[in-house]
Amino acid sequence: MGVGGVGVIFIERGFFEDKRILEELKEFIIAHELVHIVRSHVVPTILARMLFQSFSEALRETIDSVLKSKELPEAVVGIALSLFWLYGLLELVKTDAELIRAQELEADNLAVQLTSCNGARYFIELLRVLKEWGYDVSHEALLGFPALTIGERIDNLQRLCSIPPSS
Repeated sequence: MGVGGVGVIFIERGFFEDKRILEELKEFIIAHELVHIVRSHVVPTILARMLFQSFSEALRETIDSVLKSKELPEAVVGIALSLFWLYGLLELVKTDAELIRAQELEADNLAVQLTSCNGARYFIELLRVLKEWGYDVSHEALLGFPALTIGERIDNLQRLCSIPPSS
């Protein structure tokens, strides 16, 4: 996490001490995380979550008022407002997913530029193992909607490094 080039990356000590993790892979992962800090990726994400919380609260309050209303016109207005808030929530989820996807691919792209394709090759292998273990989603957006799949990350890194897809 970080803003304006100043931030913190939390890494377990074992990551650095583990000799099974190749140095090129460590460099790629750290470069990826540094990009998030330098590009202030946390700012739009926090803003999207704050907006989501505000819209959720407004929707809840509107639904409560509809349920308590005794007049038909008041209920109709409340239902219309509820639909407006619900549409806003769905758009925020979609926007959040697009934002996360763009940020992660940008971090991967710049990590390749900073460290070369060697680390990316090892990272692709790590992603393939995760896929074999049944993981398909790399990152989630609000409400757990998929923002980026492992396959999309692999495809992006293969394209960047001119690595042919494996069969």
